[in-house]
Amino acid sequence: MSKRRTSRRYDHRLQELVRETGKLSIATDLRVPRSTAAGWIRAEPQEVVTLDVLDMRDIQLQAEVVKLRRC
Repeated sequence: MSKRRTSRRYDHRLQELVRETGKLSIATDLRVPRSTAAGWIRAEPQEVVTLDVLDMRDIQLQAEVVKLRRC
């Protein structure tokens, strides 16, 4: 039987900080593998969806959905 490697998820703000500064030590000091942090620097930033949509009215939310679907 082989062991499955588990994938870890890291806070997007940490990833963004490492990407913007280019300093791997920010992540490695928090015990993030060096290869993972280096990958954050090489990768394109991902879009993050926030919870501000919970404060929107129905019509505003529908308009946002239409706008996002056009991309």
